[in-house]
Amino acid sequence: MRATLFIPLFFLTITCLSQHQPLVGKSHTVNLKSITQKDKRYFEIQHLESPVPGGDSERDHLLKLKQQISSKYGRKSHLINQKSSSAAPDPIIQNGYEGSYPTGSVPCDNTLAISNSGLVMTARNSSYMIYDTQADSALVVGPLRDFIPGIPGSLNDYDPKVIYDPMEDRFVLIFLLGNAPPSTYIVTCFPETSDPTGDWNVYFLDGDPFSTGHWSDYPAIALSEEELFITINLLVPGGSWQTSFHQTLIWQIDKMDGYSGNPTLNSVIWEDNTEGGIKIRNMHPVRGGIYPKGPNQFFLSNRNFALESDSIYLVEITNTIASGTATRNITLLHSGNNYYLAPSARQSISDSLQTNDSRVLGGIWENDEIHFVQNCMDTASGNSAVYHGIISGISSGSYVCSGDYVRDAVKDYGYPNIAHIGETASDDKYILSFEYVSPVDSAGTACVFYDGVDYSNFNMIRKGEGVLNALSGTQERWGDYTGIHKKYNQPCSVWSCGTFAKSDNSYASWVSEIRTQSADCSSSIGIDEKPSTFSEFKLYPNPSADLIDLKFVMEKTGDASICIYDISGRQIEQLFNGNVKKGENLLTFSVNHLSAGSYQLTIVTDEEEIAVKSFIRK
Repeated sequence: MRATLFIPLFFLTITCLSQHQPLVGKSHTVNLKSITQKDKRYFEIQHLESPVPGGDSERDHLLKLKQQISSKYGRKSHLINQKSSSAAPDPIIQNGYEGSYPTGSVPCDNTLAISNSGLVMTARNSSYMIYDTQADSALVVGPLRDFIPGIPGSLNDYDPKVIYDPMEDRFVLIFLLGNAPPSTYIVTCFPETSDPTGDWNVYFLDGDPFSTGHWSDYPAIALSEEELFITINLLVPGGSWQTSFHQTLIWQIDKMDGYSGNPTLNSVIWEDNTEGGIKIRNMHPVRGGIYPKGPNQFFLSNRNFALESDSIYLVEITNTIASGTATRNITLLHSGNNYYLAPSARQSISDSLQTNDSRVLGGIWENDEIHFVQNCMDTASGNSAVYHGIISGISSGSYVCSGDYVRDAVKDYGYPNIAHIGETASDDKYILSFEYVSPVDSAGTACVFYDGVDYSNFNMIRKGEGVLNALSGTQERWGDYTGIHKKYNQPCSVWSCGTFAKSDNSYASWVSEIRTQSADCSSSIGIDEKPSTFSEFKLYPNPSADLIDLKFVMEKTGDASICIYDISGRQIEQLFNGNVKKGENLLTFSVNHLSAGSYQLTIVTDEEEIAVKSFIRK
């Protein structure tokens, strides 16, 4: 136990093929509904600028590299915008809302997830919001410190990441606490139920897991069918950019332990992630497109600090912790199209916006391909742009990597993210969201649609109103990332969260829904998913390619109809229509005759009670 923080930390290391098994103890449970306005720590003094990824010396080195590449590929003003006659159709930008919170520092570090019932959880430095899109109102708004009551305010909280688990109907939130050993932690929060305003189980992962004097920086997360994965960088406090980076770690965690509030998390740390003697830096986990994948999990990285390169690192963890057979594979790929270190982005004032390095910022795995995005330079214009990479042949291991650019002749683009927006697993359709700015465009957030062949026009999500001007000096923070998330039971809908400049030159976050123009996407799958009126209503396994068990409890004997609907709301099959006895009931049904994709199962009783659950046919 660390007596000064009252955080229970147990640590046991078992070394095997660069695996370490930490014993992570549960810290506490917090109920968001029970937190009063008086409890909220609005009064705490926060440092305006969150820690720089990699530290200040890394930022200084990046500026020198950006000057070198900008002198080689200067900005041009005579180009026309990227738009071909065969361009993809524009997506539909729906109404949105401002997701900001008054205690946030800069940059925003926007992250977002949406549940099947339409609850949106957003977070930024250093606050969170849970918003009900059906009621068009915020359920809970507060600082991240709501999750860690009693922790000293001298430890800064920052770099939040949130994700939604459609298999368990829960969110997962992580954020960093402290940036100097021994007070450095990855705060990992699991809700006990599908109600995110209720109880959350909170665990403190040690940010210096080997007691080597390092701190954890820049997390990224993904969920598989059974596990939570977190990537993190270990850094030396105050070192130069060459020496401060120690290594990138992969945390592999049994997510059900967290949901259940087990006293300890079954977890493994993968270290010594190298290829050809080179440490792989800033790895990013890859998420499933239509649904979380598993048991294998992929990660991506590149040569973040190279002036130009086409090297892509593909890392694979081949099984679950519970299997006892998990291994790690590392493959170096070459895309053929170089990515270049992005220049700083220009505003209408002398203060430019930082674009950081070329690390991968988002990745999606679907239809035997991995799509990923990162910052880069468009050498044709000299502007900051988006690099969109594709790795095919995932199932066979015969990988082929390619890359393309999303760019503009005037605007600088930065901090992209990506989400699958296809209606089925075979639809190669994606939304690439990003931030934009130029000397004539205030900082805002935008997106393009990729239809598997071409990109749409630039589509503005939220126009900026002013400039970003919060720090002293000539450079402002812009990233370090943006949020985007698929609505799993509405396959051609994603939600994004990005930064825009307000009229008072402050930073704000904008949350918005983005849809494709498909006729099948005008509404959710079948009926909107509703909380079950039954005391128990579960589908398992989900997703499935064969059999699914439906388990439910009737409060009293009565007639019930059980049906399957497709994404357009069309009834596909009536599984049962008849009398059901009071108590626990089980219905096993086959889905092997259904096409791969998303469906909903409904139960309607003779009293017109309706319960709806989504499921995936793999």
